[in-house]
Amino acid sequence: MPVKKSAKKVVKKTTQQKMVDFNTAVKRFWTKYAEFDGTAQRSEYWFTVLFLFLVEMAFTVLTSAIPFVGLLYWVWSLAIIIPCLSLSARRLHDAGFSAKWLVAFWACLLFGFGLVFLGKLTVMFFLLSELLLIASGIIGIFLFITSLLPSKFKDNKYRR
Repeated sequence: MPVKKSAKKVVKKTTQQKMVDFNTAVKRFWTKYAEFDGTAQRSEYWFTVLFLFLVEMAFTVLTSAIPFVGLLYWVWSLAIIIPCLSLSARRLHDAGFSAKWLVAFWACLLFGFGLVFLGKLTVMFFLLSELLLIASGIIGIFLFITSLLPSKFKDNKYRR
């Protein structure tokens, strides 16, 4: 009687992802509008940054030629706040970091600017606002550097 061997399926974990093209990156930016879970590759992140830069340049040119485009620019700016935050959170996850760094950055920045107005009242508020703005700058540099890091596959709790 022949012995039946159990076939084990060998799943090789990849250490590389296929690079996302420009169109796919822009589609994912809009389809994952408020999806803060998961990851975003470097190519997805930077192609989206390129897309947003090109749109900003178009608004700059059109605003000088057509007066009401400035209002459309403000609507556009409000519309992209959430997807930009979600893309940044997913990019941090892809590099192996928590999205809490984004919360720390925005908290330091907003409280720092808020305390600037109170800084006119006392020196303590002024010094605190300066410290918070310096902290947001340091965290901002950290966020920029992490956006340049390659994807982390091994021991990445954010990767499914």
